[in-house]
Amino acid sequence: MGLPLRQVLDEAMQLPEKERRALAEELLDSVEGETEETWEESWLAELRRRSAEGHDDARPWPEVQAEILRRIGKS
Repeated sequence: MGLPLRQVLDEAMQLPEKERRALAEELLDSVEGETEETWEESWLAELRRRSAEGHDDARPWPEVQAEILRRIGKS
């Protein structure tokens, strides 16, 4: 039998960022079945749809992240 999920997560969090990203990609691939190319196509289609509906108020992630952290009091 395998390791408990919490133990696996704790050990994975000790990996360098590059290895954590690779692990996350492998895990996502194992459950989603879509290739990265398909994901990119799906996201582009969604962005085009939102833009066509007038949702063109996108902001850079660092800006949004800073606002979220400020709102929850972690800045």
